[in-house]
Amino acid sequence: MNNEITFAKYHGTGNDFILIDDRQEHLNLSQAQIENLCNRRFGIGGDGLMLLRNSDKADFQMIYYNSDGKESSFCGNGSRCIIAFAKTLMHFEHFSLEFQGLIKTFELLQNEEISVNMGQTFDLKALNDIDFEVETGSPHFVRIVDSLAQFDFVAMARAIRYSDPYPQGINVNLMRIIDANHIEVRTYERGVEDETYSCGTGVTACSLVAMKNFPKSRIVLINTKGGKLQVKKDDKNFVWLTGPAKFIFQAKINMIIFDH
Repeated sequence: MNNEITFAKYHGTGNDFILIDDRQEHLNLSQAQIENLCNRRFGIGGDGLMLLRNSDKADFQMIYYNSDGKESSFCGNGSRCIIAFAKTLMHFEHFSLEFQGLIKTFELLQNEEISVNMGQTFDLKALNDIDFEVETGSPHFVRIVDSLAQFDFVAMARAIRYSDPYPQGINVNLMRIIDANHIEVRTYERGVEDETYSCGTGVTACSLVAMKNFPKSRIVLINTKGGKLQVKKDDKNFVWLTGPAKFIFQAKINMIIFDH
């Protein structure tokens, strides 16, 4: 492996990622190296790292690692960011992405916004009147609350994330319903092990809970710490996550600094 790596930083409503073009498949990063690259004090900093690779099934393939260096489940914001990154390399107008054998499709909109088709059917389980489990490509716990400010959110989320019902861990969301088409969300992400500014699969999970409570609702606007997202059901009941995917900077880093 060449010691010098070119990378780009992108974010989707504050959910930030290190993106690397690995279509030649020359990279073999260790868990420790990925964790160090994502470290905000000693590395580049990011909620995750993604490799762009070739695919026989789609326009390209996404390999995604959380900031703990472990390969992770689907990332809604990250997938939109890697689409924006891929467009600078391949100049396509319509994209499909392979992730762990599944194919995702995207629509490129104006003002740096990108929509990802999150799917048509989802496993949504009501635990009680306020608590839900939702699978949106990643597993999420959703709790409806009256206020997002009244909790020590990280401590509460960690208690749920590490609880006995979830031996593999679970992402944890608090959701405040503003009205039938508008919610506010905070998300704690496993693998990052902290609250993030936004989570695409998390806001999708919360929107599905909101739509369950308001069956006539087809569009949900979501306020997150990092900005606004939208989840919409089309006329075939496919769920689309829409939001910005913004370039931050591009640079090179010498991996020798992580060998000591």
